[in-house]
Amino acid sequence: MKAMALLLGMVSPLTGAVFELLPGPPVSAFGGGQRSVELVLRNRTQTNAEMPIELQLMQASSATVAAWSKPRPWRAIALAPRQTSVERAEIELPKVREESQFLLRVVSRREVLGLLTVRVHPGEILNSLTNTLGQVVVSALPAELQQTLREAGFTLCDRGQPTGAGVESKLTIFGPDSPAASLAEAMSLARLGMGVVWIRPDDDEKLRTAPSYYPVKVGKGVFVTVREGTIAHLQTDPLAQQRLARIVRLALGHETLNPPESDL
Repeated sequence: MKAMALLLGMVSPLTGAVFELLPGPPVSAFGGGQRSVELVLRNRTQTNAEMPIELQLMQASSATVAAWSKPRPWRAIALAPRQTSVERAEIELPKVREESQFLLRVVSRREVLGLLTVRVHPGEILNSLTNTLGQVVVSALPAELQQTLREAGFTLCDRGQPTGAGVESKLTIFGPDSPAASLAEAMSLARLGMGVVWIRPDDDEKLRTAPSYYPVKVGKGVFVTVREGTIAHLQTDPLAQQRLARIVRLALGHETLNPPESDL
């Protein structure tokens, strides 16, 4: 019991602290390097205050919390009475093999100001999809999407270029700048059994009330319509890569959309 109380004291915010870290949603980031996180700090008092801030990364599991790094000085923050300030901090995240939960402990003069949940992801989210996929035919892809796919091991072939003798393509991706006339070609490919990802700009009026992405069976293939913003920030956002991975699996027929599983 004493050990648990000590552990809770290490990570729990103290009610008498001058500053507090306002709670926010969990942050998702790739491991293996410096990552930027947002911290929202508030002066709880009626007087001007300046406090030195330290940051410490803690690894969390369902039963334990353990220090991953030592507390390190970050910077001094000065706030007026009741002032709230949005700050950005660079933190070093470890490389992980699977999604892992960490806590960023924000401390000032041995007082815990608050905790930020950081979900750390491996950088190989898309890599497994390249197995037996062959060349992927692409059209008008944004630069970030092209870079992300190539870094994950995808072999890309521009639409209209030969794919090579004996090379079968199972997937075609049309970017948001593809002309509307390409839709007929995309539908034809799906009918023949090709997986098609059809990315459209977020301001496309035809998709104003549509889901962010959705698959439709067309002939022998699957046609997945995707809003461009659904897979934005692929280089920095693991959740965007997870969405892209799921979109590809849907297009290839490796996954279907189902109701959520019950916890009961």
